[in-house]
Amino acid sequence: MTPCPGSRGCRIGTANPVLPGRRLCFHRVLIASTTGFRYHKDMLHLHTRSCCSFLESPLRPAQIVACARAAHMTAAAITDHDAMYGVMEFHHACQQAQIKAVYGLETEVDGVRLLLLARDDAGLQTLYAWNSRTMENRVMPADKSAVQPDETREPAGQFPVFPHCITIALGIRDRLDEALARQDEQTIRQILTGLKETQEEFVMAEAMMDVSARRNRQLWLDGILQDMQLPKAAVSYVLYEKEEDAAQLQVLRAIDQNKLASDLTLDVAWHRQFRSLAEMEHLYSAEALETAAALEARLNVTMSMQKSSLPAFSNRLHLDSREFLIRLAKTGLNRRLQGHVPDRYRSRLEYELDVITRMGFTDYFLIVYDMIRFARSRGMLTGPGRGSAAGSLVAWSLGITHIDPVASGLLFERFLNPERISMPDIDTDFPDDRREEVVAYLRETYGPAHSAQIAAFSNLKARAVLRDVAKAYGVPARVIDPVTRLIPNMPGMTMDRAWQTIPRLRTLVEAKPDLQKTWAMARQLEGLPRHITTHAAGVVLSDQDIRHVAPLVWMDSRTCATQFSMDYLEELGLIKIDVLSLRNLTIVREILDQIDHPPDLYTMPTDDEATWALLDRADTTGVFQLEKEGIRQLLRDMHPRRFEDVAVVLALYRPGPMAEIPLYLRNRAHPESIVYPHPLLEPVLKETFGVMIYQEQIMETARIIGGFTLGQADILRKAMSKKKQDVMGRYRNQFMEGAAARGIGPQQAAEIFSLMEKFAGYGFNKSHSYAYGRLAWAMAWLKANHPLPFYQSILNHVIGAEVKTGQYLYECRQRQIPVLGPDIRFSKDRWQIENGGLRMPLTVMKGIGQALMPRIEAVQQAGSFPGIIDTIARLWAQKVSESQLRTLTDGGAFDFYGVNRATLQENMTRILNYVHIIRVEKEEVLFDYSIASEPTLVKHREDPLEKSAREKAVFGFYFCEHPVQMLRRGRFAAADTIAGIQERTGFVRILGRVASYHPHKTKKGNLMCFVTVEDETGQIDLAVMPDTFARQRELILEGTLLYIQGKKDRPGSVLVRSMEKIVPAQYAQPEPGQG
Repeated sequence: MTPCPGSRGCRIGTANPVLPGRRLCFHRVLIASTTGFRYHKDMLHLHTRSCCSFLESPLRPAQIVACARAAHMTAAAITDHDAMYGVMEFHHACQQAQIKAVYGLETEVDGVRLLLLARDDAGLQTLYAWNSRTMENRVMPADKSAVQPDETREPAGQFPVFPHCITIALGIRDRLDEALARQDEQTIRQILTGLKETQEEFVMAEAMMDVSARRNRQLWLDGILQDMQLPKAAVSYVLYEKEEDAAQLQVLRAIDQNKLASDLTLDVAWHRQFRSLAEMEHLYSAEALETAAALEARLNVTMSMQKSSLPAFSNRLHLDSREFLIRLAKTGLNRRLQGHVPDRYRSRLEYELDVITRMGFTDYFLIVYDMIRFARSRGMLTGPGRGSAAGSLVAWSLGITHIDPVASGLLFERFLNPERISMPDIDTDFPDDRREEVVAYLRETYGPAHSAQIAAFSNLKARAVLRDVAKAYGVPARVIDPVTRLIPNMPGMTMDRAWQTIPRLRTLVEAKPDLQKTWAMARQLEGLPRHITTHAAGVVLSDQDIRHVAPLVWMDSRTCATQFSMDYLEELGLIKIDVLSLRNLTIVREILDQIDHPPDLYTMPTDDEATWALLDRADTTGVFQLEKEGIRQLLRDMHPRRFEDVAVVLALYRPGPMAEIPLYLRNRAHPESIVYPHPLLEPVLKETFGVMIYQEQIMETARIIGGFTLGQADILRKAMSKKKQDVMGRYRNQFMEGAAARGIGPQQAAEIFSLMEKFAGYGFNKSHSYAYGRLAWAMAWLKANHPLPFYQSILNHVIGAEVKTGQYLYECRQRQIPVLGPDIRFSKDRWQIENGGLRMPLTVMKGIGQALMPRIEAVQQAGSFPGIIDTIARLWAQKVSESQLRTLTDGGAFDFYGVNRATLQENMTRILNYVHIIRVEKEEVLFDYSIASEPTLVKHREDPLEKSAREKAVFGFYFCEHPVQMLRRGRFAAADTIAGIQERTGFVRILGRVASYHPHKTKKGNLMCFVTVEDETGQIDLAVMPDTFARQRELILEGTLLYIQGKKDRPGSVLVRSMEKIVPAQYAQPEPGQG
């Protein structure tokens, strides 16, 4: 061997553990680096965090790829901190940019920060398993974790093995870094030896060499590395793109740590930009750069692991899935049709079964069937269907859905198209309080390693990111709130869109430098993920350990989810099963439980006159899908008399189809005047009076006029809805040829095609309309026929929702349903039926929550309530505070004693002082009433207006009497109620209390005002135009009682002509001209 000139005893023949087949001499590399050696054209940044290390980097995965391309690198890496959420987005970005992808993970073991790089697909699976385990250990102790991969379970005192990975010790803010700072060679050698002996390939990082202190330490560390024959690699530790982007990280860290961005204790890493190759050459040694480049050549993940599949369904008959599905479906259809199966049903079932089995979806149907079977076996009410699945006869036969698709004219191809490979999507609704039972059943049935929910990201959206950045910059809420309030809280709203469409917002921001700075930063951070949550419905099942195809995150000890969002799961073979929660199913179940011999709401006839009368007058408050005022107006205009009418209402009252409501109503009123696009289409469009409303009608038109198969028709419908011009052009030619073959001229055929194209943009799924229409009709039936349990249930589900509660209570009174106020003796935590009426729960009052109820119930269970002072003493002994006692007083919980609330409030301190005097301390709080005489309560007069105001403060709505009701007994007896004018237009006179108001500048710069007023029947919006506002703006204050005259020309709004402020002295005065 030739001796090394750089060190006595160093031999060039030393094996290189990272570069097999090549010799390694650290001294020769170091000497070369001083003589201008350059080798790194394939180098990449090995350590790059993305924004998927939540609030630890502003770099988006695609941005990392763009940076690498701009720096002329042939590869890019994503190495997030104990997270792998961004892997799939990064994978697709690299594919699109045609750049090599490197996948890694930054993690910590025994206080040592490691960078793990996957050498191949098996290495990536190692990272998935390790990261899943790390996530699991965060929410439960390691010895109790549900799934622990054997391949990453470390022996005591050693580092775990990471198969098929390269391990790099970072020495950044960890135990190794601390040892370097104090030059603790023993600890350093101990750590490095442990890693060298356990890892398949181990490298030390030459990291952050832009920091002078680290350069000095590195020179000292190099000697240890040479002695231990350990290579080092250049690791830059990238957190953002440009040096000035450190300001973005600074704000993100401030948001995360709830500090000011200027706080000197903030954990911010400076100078961690994406450096160019030239900068890397200047900062890092040639040896480290050469090692990094060599590592890149050895990192070859192809993402070609075995895809997941659904687990095979196991049945007690030990039949294969195809045979079992066929048997179940035929048996179920025979049961549905009571033994009389017409040929059209039999042929449709055979066709669907053939398509399902040919496309390989038998297990999918059986798993969904079994899930619903389990739910029903536990007494759960499942939904009648949802989405296009209601168009499947197999689904109906299996009991998955409850709409007969043949009788309803629903199309199977809208659900599962045999001419387009796509996964079936059966969405199933379960009661919102029992969904977790279904998810738990899937987990127990298929195993915790084979079942997971799906991650979803909570991003920094327009309004939220503005507030967060403002807080980080110390901008007061009073300054930023007027800006954020101007941004509509609606899907798809962005800061750019708000800026372009809201002039007032631009004016506010441009007026103040601190707002300009806040806006600029927030715009850069908008859209970054803030934290993780779970998809509202999705569950995935797999025939293999899910961690072989996706890392998992544990939300709590019972809930794990794939770290990848639903957008990427299908390409991995993970099929989403939607397990949705629907509050209305819980409500319906609660109502049915109160009814003797309840009917099957999904199969009962829809000929109940009371229900149709309720729908005809649009008395649909609290009814699923039919509550909005606009949809109620449509019901009034339609006068529905058949189930199809309910379904069409759900399809019509949506953006897009709403434009066709006038035409639909005209044609409905005068069916003799309907002109169909072609006589052949009359059977298709007759149900909707000549108007294309349903997507299925577009498909049927393509079949009848153009000669399409239903599969082709579905492809055309989808292309039309997404404006795919290439597909539409191809199918347009086919449509014209098919029409010509049926004797239809080119002009008429073109007109029909254009009509289809117009409606395809917003046509609604008929299957979904029928399914949800059935549930809507069922709730209407319950309201019409069983109002007491109906109102009890819906009130229980809006506790805390003040406006809804007030609205429902008004309806109860209109129906002469007695509503009993809170009573400390009888009220519970939920509404109860009592003596033919409804008893209000104590939890409706603010400050009387579920946590307090056990203490109150202990007093209730003790027995009698002899006197107000005794009751207050016993409540106080149960640690019901003075403020809570006063709340109970204002809410009327002690009214049964005959002491008015003002008297009780004024004497509360005296009563509690007395309670303190007679208190006897033993094992429990007792009272000796012989110690002192009960205080005599000093009587106080109760002002009705003050009583109402206090009640409003406690409940959030007026209960005993709204101030407006008092006015109606005198001068303003002829004024309209807000509920009474909802169906009217024209001149109105209303009384109302100002609930809120919002001044607004018109385009001409004049001030007007939008005001919301309320009475005992509901709320309505007022538009006060500039002239009126200029004259009467001093009247508009929260809480003011107003007499308003104006014009109602649209639903839910009145244009104000004049307002008059009403003061208590006027209450009893007769209206001018009356007695």
